[in-house]
Amino acid sequence: MIFARDGDRFLSPEEYPRNALVSIATHDLPPLIGFIEGVDIETRKQLGIYPDEGRYHQALQEREHERQCLREALQAAGFSTGEDIVGIVAAAYGFLARTPCALLIVQMEDLALEREQPNVPGTDDRHPNWRRKLSRNLGEIFAAPSTDAILDAVRKERPRGEA
Repeated sequence: MIFARDGDRFLSPEEYPRNALVSIATHDLPPLIGFIEGVDIETRKQLGIYPDEGRYHQALQEREHERQCLREALQAAGFSTGEDIVGIVAAAYGFLARTPCALLIVQMEDLALEREQPNVPGTDDRHPNWRRKLSRNLGEIFAAPSTDAILDAVRKERPRGEA
């Protein structure tokens, strides 16, 4: 979803291809909350990835624009975004579930409401890539009302067919 754009505009659900796998992001990108909050930008700053303060501030401005464009895409598709972070995550997954894509991945980091990405490319030993654990165990994640909200948004758009 993060890269599914036409210029600045995020694609509408109908514009996604059928023979595709759709997800919010990948292991090399922040989970949706981290994307929205710019956690990845701050991580890159702390790791010295930006060549100067100007590039860091440019990244912050670009992310603000991306957040607004994402909100507009969700709203244009009829999803309420509100200010509740769980509502925004649920809206994004409902949006993706509405696409005709054959496969949909719901990322565990999004269900766990994580902010940090599992891997920060190009950081080698400066960052604990692939060593971070989820902040909650699976039982806690799947017992959380936030998980129900996210998965209910998916089920609403992609109900299971009768077997």
